Amino acid sequence: MQVLESNNWNLLEPLGALHRAGQIEIITTSATHAVLPLLVRKEAVHAQIATAVMDYERHFGHKPSGFWLPQCAFDPGITPLLRLEGIKYVFTEEHSLAGNEGNAAAGVYAAYRTHNGLNFFVRDRKSTAEVWSNETGCPGHYAYREFNRDIGFDAPMEYVRPYLGEGGTRRSLGIKYHRITDNKKDLSSKEYYDPAMAFEQVEKDAETFLIRRKEQVDSIYSNGKEHVADPVIVNCYDAELFGHWWFEGPAFLEALIRQNRKGRHPFRFVTPSEYLSSCPAFAEFTPDVSSWGENGYFETWVNKNNDWMYSSLCAITDKMIDAANFFKTRHIEPVQERALNQAAREVLLAQSSDWAFLINKNSHASYAKKRFDEHVHAAAELLSQSI
Repeated sequence: MQVLESNNWNLLEPLGALHRAGQIEIITTSATHAVLPLLVRKEAVHAQIATAVMDYERHFGHKPSGFWLPQCAFDPGITPLLRLEGIKYVFTEEHSLAGNEGNAAAGVYAAYRTHNGLNFFVRDRKSTAEVWSNETGCPGHYAYREFNRDIGFDAPMEYVRPYLGEGGTRRSLGIKYHRITDNKKDLSSKEYYDPAMAFEQVEKDAETFLIRRKEQVDSIYSNGKEHVADPVIVNCYDAELFGHWWFEGPAFLEALIRQNRKGRHPFRFVTPSEYLSSCPAFAEFTPDVSSWGENGYFETWVNKNNDWMYSSLCAITDKMIDAANFFKTRHIEPVQERALNQAAREVLLAQSSDWAFLINKNSHASYAKKRFDEHVHAAAELLSQSI
């Protein structure tokens, strides 16, 4: 709260300062978290990338060097469009190397480069899982706060009613009094949260993680990869893991940094650009089509539950592209420009991967369908009224 207040509720300012100081590196992603290989039309992919880059530049005063591929979804066809917007590197999944074993002799422990100069880092599943998984990773420890127990559901209705809003329906209020206790136990059997116990465990987990990374670095050389001058270990996570699903996550990150500096381990934390400036790409080739979705490709977003979305999505995307081409060399009235810009926003929103994901998981599926249909319909209405 103090950080927010001291920066007039604008977190971009302190984050930008850390970026400029080289302490962190801020990158961008597509405008609305669209799975880029599924957009089909290169104009649609370019719009997602260019919109995000333009927004980044507006806030930070320069173009981003890196780009997070939503859902880590890669297809060779998107690389020219990333390079067109000045993107220097992306991240891919481990199985993106499967068809290039000869070129990828360093495995996940090096950066590589495509033929058109796009660098890419490869996510290391082994170390990532130690933090990602709530079953085998450290977030599932019994001392940590239980996300699924909340006062909004636990407390008597008369106590929480004033905080539930107009509908008065029970919901999470963000106040959670219990710890994980045992992942196999029923929620009703959870024990009370002990902050001191939890943050003591944070220090232990950070220490264990660093010890395992030292062992991993040692194994890189012992397994015949001694030709990798400076191996890199890349972890990628959803940001919501830290502080949302895993309440103690931010403290874990802090403990990692402090302990690593104090312990003088034979490795250091670096930004991607920092690594690339000192360690040129190991080899040049095109990674395979891949994603970090279930089973490694795109079936999470295209399957029997949600494939109906793509006919209308492709149709409205085509109409938007046709409209943009139509007005390229024609006079456009201010009201038309506003309508077309809003239509473009609606198309971008319809392209979000979240709708297909929620429908597939049957999690808030009716809401996701409603939002998708609303964006497609709004874009169609605006385009029909603009031409």
